[in-house]
Amino acid sequence: MDTPRSFKKFKKGPLALSLALLGFSAALSLFLYGKIQANKQVQDEAQGSWQRAVELRREINFAEDRVKKTAEDRVKLSSHFAESLDAVPFLDSLEELAGKVSAKSEISLVDIAKDKSGIFVNLRVAGSFESVYKYLLLLENSSYVLEFRAVNLHKASSESTEWQGDFALKLLTFIP
Repeated sequence: MDTPRSFKKFKKGPLALSLALLGFSAALSLFLYGKIQANKQVQDEAQGSWQRAVELRREINFAEDRVKKTAEDRVKLSSHFAESLDAVPFLDSLEELAGKVSAKSEISLVDIAKDKSGIFVNLRVAGSFESVYKYLLLLENSSYVLEFRAVNLHKASSESTEWQGDFALKLLTFIP
């Protein structure tokens, strides 16, 4: 029989080398698989921190936008109020309204109420009847809340075409 003899002729060197290469390849594959898993974990952590940074950046941008909008709203809101330390913008706005309707205005009295609930202003506006009436309409529609304590529209003289309007106002939106 050739079988026992053929087994003896079988070379064991290439088999051992093949098994050694197979073992080395398996060990190398397991080592590389471990490194790949470690790199995936590092990548997941980096991506997670990047996502948190992006979300934080979005929140910061949202907060900045809200602050800007709030500042704009605050400016709009403060335009409806006059503070005791700074009533000049209110008085300037009264004079600007007269300029818009081609009338002349003269403020004769500015006083703070005793209970500090408002500012009293007396003013006289001179111009054509149309301009004095338009001034009255602008006062009614101004951004400030005003109480008309007295309004008197009359001709400056019986011979002239100029009209005068005497206004006694109380600014109700006043911050003492």
